Amino acid sequence: MNSFDKEELKAIFFENYEPLKKKAFHVLGNNEAAEDVIHDVFLKVWKKGKSLAIKNPKAYFNRAVINASLNYLEKHKNLILFDPGILPEGNGVNTTDHKMELNELEENLRKALDQLSPQRRTIFSLSLFESMSNAEIAEQLGITKKAVDNQLGTALKQLRDNLASYMKLLIEFLPLLTSMLFFL
Repeated sequence: MNSFDKEELKAIFFENYEPLKKKAFHVLGNNEAAEDVIHDVFLKVWKKGKSLAIKNPKAYFNRAVINASLNYLEKHKNLILFDPGILPEGNGVNTTDHKMELNELEENLRKALDQLSPQRRTIFSLSLFESMSNAEIAEQLGITKKAVDNQLGTALKQLRDNLASYMKLLIEFLPLLTSMLFFL
């Protein structure tokens, strides 16, 4: 399919809106931002019109939404993503020291993720947030499974190396780490 008329694009939008919103939400952690990203992607496709050569609309829009979501994160990376005030009470967890440690951990986690190449970050996000297999990621991104294996392994090693000094804190707050990663 080389271009879309208004009705074709509308049909693709409504058919794929919920899965695309889910993908964007998993990357962004925010429904409104996810909706904005999806609308922006479809608006850009509409504006480009016949100049686009899209052979597989589903794959194209999946990739476009992921890329747009990552770009959105890059533009808005100074937003506060984790509120330490939501820590559970009891066992001394909700102390000022722990809040400061978690703020520092979040900052360093954000930096570690920012140091990943865009492709590694995308692969990491698809694996962690979409629970996609490496074969599924390879198919969606149009690369080999071996490339996905290598990129994911390198991403995990980079994160492990960059966050080694926080291992005790990571283990102590493992349940919170999952939610922090979800929003990064």
